[in-house]
Amino acid sequence: MNLLTDLNWSFMEIFFLIIIFIVGFLVTYLVLPYLIKFMKRKGYVGIDIHKNARPEVAESGGISMIIGFSVSLIFFNYILS
Repeated sequence: MNLLTDLNWSFMEIFFLIIIFIVGFLVTYLVLPYLIKFMKRKGYVGIDIHKNARPEVAESGGISMIIGFSVSLIFFNYILS
């Protein structure tokens, strides 16, 4: 197993990884409000049992994480080629 200190990454490699992380985070952060509105409009809601008021919350929010991860992978492939 390689230690983290044995990898010998250059500044540009670390910079690209940070940029890829930021792109994935921003895509997820920006897609989530639209996905919540879409899910509520389509009726994919559940009851939040951990709050006293029991508000309805949108289900399947993990789709935004999959979208953000996919976009960051595509961006990663674009940078490497």
